[in-house]
Amino acid sequence: MVRQFFSAVLLLILLVGLSSCADTVKRGEVIKPFQLEQLVIGKSNYNDILNILGTPTSVSTYDPRFWYYFSQTKSQWGFLEPTFQDQEVYQVKLDDQGNYLGYKKFTGNDAVKLSVSKNTTPTVARDKSFLQELVTNFGRYSKPKADPNAPTNPAQRTQ
Repeated sequence: MVRQFFSAVLLLILLVGLSSCADTVKRGEVIKPFQLEQLVIGKSNYNDILNILGTPTSVSTYDPRFWYYFSQTKSQWGFLEPTFQDQEVYQVKLDDQGNYLGYKKFTGNDAVKLSVSKNTTPTVARDKSFLQELVTNFGRYSKPKADPNAPTNPAQRTQ
């Protein structure tokens, strides 16, 4: 019975210890619904958006009327790799005068998964070892030889 008690206590300590290792991390601009409710289409301007939502994470390169607010949630247990939980992107649209026109919300389900190509581009140079590079470059960076026909006075040189 004592052995079962100590086993239960040890299991409890282990579970409490492991639960303290769990960590949820939110990164980026986490937008709350009440913040978006404060923005009025046609009346709010870019200063109101900056005051309520903060500085955008990104502004569109091709059309600066689109502001983006990114947020991502990951969780991690102890030393294990963090796992992706959720992602939100808010696209805020402004008109040419900087007035608020509305927003769109994108989640991780809207993301497009891209695969990285395994192909490589061949280079013109050969793959050389460190020693080959050292031997090849040994005399390459010496002083240039003087031209016997060159003028000795720099003022006499012509460009």
